[in-house]
Amino acid sequence: MRGLIEKDIRLLLLRRRLFVLFAVMGVLLGYVQSGFFAAGYVTILSCSFVMSLANYDEFDNSVAFLMTLPASRKQFVLSRYISGGICLACGFLLGVCAFVAAAVIRHDSIIFSEVLPGLTILIPVFALFLALVIPVQYKFGADKGRVITCVIIGLMGGLVMIGRQLFSEEVLIKIGTAIDKMGDVAILGILLLVSIVGVIISMAISISIIEAKEF
Repeated sequence: MRGLIEKDIRLLLLRRRLFVLFAVMGVLLGYVQSGFFAAGYVTILSCSFVMSLANYDEFDNSVAFLMTLPASRKQFVLSRYISGGICLACGFLLGVCAFVAAAVIRHDSIIFSEVLPGLTILIPVFALFLALVIPVQYKFGADKGRVITCVIIGLMGGLVMIGRQLFSEEVLIKIGTAIDKMGDVAILGILLLVSIVGVIISMAISISIIEAKEF
């Protein structure tokens, strides 16, 4: 499995210039708009590299070759989730650096005890994003999976908009107030728990998909 992870890392290093570009874009966005938005933007762009790994796997029937290596299909799937975690970690660190750099340029003071919980919430949120993307790509392939992922995200956004229309403004205010009272730490803990459960379920689905496929 270590060889599979090394393969993914070497493929990611081929696009290391894009990581630098993402960091620069994050600093510019953080200066013009919000540092939190910039951090999230850089993180999700970095997570999108997982989709490119699926493209590499499908190139020239590479998956069939990978299945001949001394690694089980379960290890093949687990290596992809580990690679996704590496992308997430690198993207998050770049996002935090962009947040800090933008704040320095704007001469804003940073109190890490206040901003760090808000930034850390990005980790479980985008872990759930990876938990959605990976099994969809295994099931439908890289190209179709990308389209289906966009459709699913669009439907989720549509459901949020419908929910806002169905509930009255007073109910939404009460929900927002209840969430604010929980605090960032409590929200982070809940999101971490949800993301862990989501990733475990996603891994189980991905393993079942790969084990049922014929290459």
